[in-house]
Amino acid sequence: MNIPNPVPITCTEDDDDATSTLIRSLPGMDDVTEEYDVLSHSEVPRNRAHNREEELMHASFMSSMNSTVRIEINDEDRGSLNAFAASAILRKCKQQVFRPYSYLLLFIGWRPFGRERFNYHWGWKILNLVYPLFIMSLLFYTYTYELLACQGKLDIDGNDHDWDDITTGMPTHVGHRVAPSHDVPISPTAEALTTEATKHNGMFFNCNHIFTSYIIPDVLHFVAFCLGFWYFRIQDNEQMYALIEQVFLLITPLPRGMQTQTDMIKSMRRILLLGALWILATLAIQGIFLGAFGFEDFSVQAPKLPYAWNIFLLCVDVVGSLIVNSINTAVVVNYAVQCETIIIYAESIKDQLLEKSSRLQNIMHDLYRVWQAILRLNGAMSNMTSLCAFYFAERFVIGLCLLFLNKHHLALIWAYRSVFPMMWLVILCFPILQALRVNGTLEELREYSMEVRVFGYQNSSVEEIDSFQQFIANGKINVKLMCIPVKRSFVYGSLILTVFILIILMQTGVLTGKSTFF
Repeated sequence: MNIPNPVPITCTEDDDDATSTLIRSLPGMDDVTEEYDVLSHSEVPRNRAHNREEELMHASFMSSMNSTVRIEINDEDRGSLNAFAASAILRKCKQQVFRPYSYLLLFIGWRPFGRERFNYHWGWKILNLVYPLFIMSLLFYTYTYELLACQGKLDIDGNDHDWDDITTGMPTHVGHRVAPSHDVPISPTAEALTTEATKHNGMFFNCNHIFTSYIIPDVLHFVAFCLGFWYFRIQDNEQMYALIEQVFLLITPLPRGMQTQTDMIKSMRRILLLGALWILATLAIQGIFLGAFGFEDFSVQAPKLPYAWNIFLLCVDVVGSLIVNSINTAVVVNYAVQCETIIIYAESIKDQLLEKSSRLQNIMHDLYRVWQAILRLNGAMSNMTSLCAFYFAERFVIGLCLLFLNKHHLALIWAYRSVFPMMWLVILCFPILQALRVNGTLEELREYSMEVRVFGYQNSSVEEIDSFQQFIANGKINVKLMCIPVKRSFVYGSLILTVFILIILMQTGVLTGKSTFF
């Protein structure tokens, strides 16, 4: 039996009226008809309003789909907030760290002027050609001036001898200077020695030990300047900036990433501040020397030039000394900032390893980046720092010998002799301590990696843990200075050896002579 398909019946508004009339004609259906009329007439506007609402929503959706600009309103996740905060902190780092260091490089001629300007015209090109030549000329002038004036009184034999051994009469003190008495006869030999000792230290004064006291340190310093000029200006190397930005981006997703970035900026600002204070300390040392030994012993006196010209030559020498010490500071600050950045990155890797918050594969990637940064640090920057460190060490040794052999009894001279070696010791120890901290942090990472093999790591298999252990064991890369890995055992051994050598020199009278205390 075939049942025909039902045919849909559509009712219009006229059909509803006819139906209500038919029902009302039946007996007893008046109440039902009124109820039907109420229901039918109340539902029609409601349905019409609902249909109109749906049509408006559909039209709005279609118009938004066809529009070229789509606006989506959603909540920002944590990653986007961290990225925004990281960009703000990085901008702060550029303003407080990158910009002052760039000004220092501009001052010593290692960065060209107007490089980032849009209108880089011919005036900037001429300035960038003349200024490096001016800096080199000023360096040579400073090296020569210090040699002729015997600045720093680095001549042990010629400046700190005892006047009682030269003159036969009782010495007469004039201010802080000592001169023989004219009432007592002096032998010809003693008179010749006195004349040589009191000769004006101008163009006719010859310092002793000029090769070890002046020439070797100046050559080392100028070689470091040439390496920095080639590294920063010719190659346009921005290794420190790239390393800082890379570490900023890598530690951003970490739970304490923002706090680590803030601490990183504080550490780098502290390093820059220490560098600026050291430059000011060198100027203060020159002031102490000028007050202790006088203007005549501090400068080169040209007899045929007016006194004002001698003052001008001395001022030029002071500016040259400022350039020399700024070069030393630029090298040490760059090296120290890179070491500090590597330390912070390695510390974050160590925290992830202890908290087991990252996969071993990601940790190996991070360690590989650390080793790459150390290899780059051991390149040209390590060579420049090694040359400067040798320069600092020689000045410290000379200053220490002069401190022990000092026979002047004025407090200002003792203050100068005491502060001079300490100033060079501070800047010598700073890069060594930074390199020591980097290698110490890497050694701690190797020690913590042994716990992974004992206690396991997340859901890693034994094969993955063994691969991680082998990766750590083969990556023995350390920070070097003077081509020597700076390790704790090496530093302590060198310190103990130096102390015993000083004790032997004191006991044999080579360094201090006959002394009650030493």
